[in-house]
This record gives sequence, C-alpha cells and structure tokens, in this order.
Amino acid sequence: MLVIVGHGLSLVRAKLGAWLDDQTVVRLKDAPMGDPEVWGTRTDYICSRKDNWVLERRPGVTYWMFQPGMDHKQTRFCDYERWTSWYAGYSKMKPSHGLCAAMCAVEFLDPPEIGVIGFDSMMHPDELDQGKYNRPPGRWFHDQHAEAKALYALGPRIVNLAD
Repeated sequence: MLVIVGHGLSLVRAKLGAWLDDQTVVRLKDAPMGDPEVWGTRTDYICSRKDNWVLERRPGVTYWMFQPGMDHKQTRFCDYERWTSWYAGYSKMKPSHGLCAAMCAVEFLDPPEIGVIGFDSMMHPDELDQGKYNRPPGRWFHDQHAEAKALYALGPRIVNLAD
C-alpha cells in the first residue's frame, strides 16, 4: 500500500512503525522520524510544498515538490497549475502538505488506494482543535472540510489507518 504519513497525533497512538516499514512510504516536509515503533524507518518519497521545508536531502529518497522551485537531481515537480486550479474548486485557501502529497502521488504513481495516518484534521474536519505530534492542539491553517472532500475526490480509495 502507498501510505502518506502526516503529523497528527493518531500516528503516535497507532504505533504502526513495523507495518509502515513493509509499505511504500511518503513523508512530509523534512520527514521527521522519532521512535521506530511509531514512525517506522522507511521513507521512499518526501513531499513538500516548496524547498524551504527540506532541511537536508536524504540519499536514495525521491523528493516531490508541489510548487516550482530549485531543481535538484532527486526532485520531481508536480503539475502545480493543474492541482491548484483543481483545488480552487474546493477552497480558496492553500492545500496542506498532506493533500499536496496525495495529489503528487496520484500524478506520479496513480495508486489504486492511499493509506493515510496522521491526517487527523482532514479525516475529522469537525474537530477544530487538532494537535500534531510536536505541538499542542490549536486551530488548523487550512480548510479541513474542503481538504477532506478533495482528498476523497482524487480517485484512489482512501484508507484512514487511524480508524
């Protein structure tokens, strides 16, 4: 399964690390990983909205950038105009890194299903005070209702691994 690992607290609670290591794994931004029991150790792809979120390049990992930016050997750039135009039908706000990763996955890999973990705000958009593994609960910076609709409209079957 292609799995996109977000930063929500469900990732910490689920402790899917060993299982994640047997999947194809997409991580976000600088791809933080802590306890292997929680995070696993595998990273096949890292997706970011732009280069400034990537602090250090990891050998053997393919980087997906949502916005055009600096060109690197290990980087694939998605069709930014296509996806921003498509998402504008859902919201005027910018898409989250998690949704950007899902859009890149559809463009580059066309998977039949995408598993998500740590996508708490997107999976439960009515819970407004979602936390992340590295910060206390607070308001989200994206339109979580639009994100949820857009995620399910991408085409692949979406599996919430936190449920």
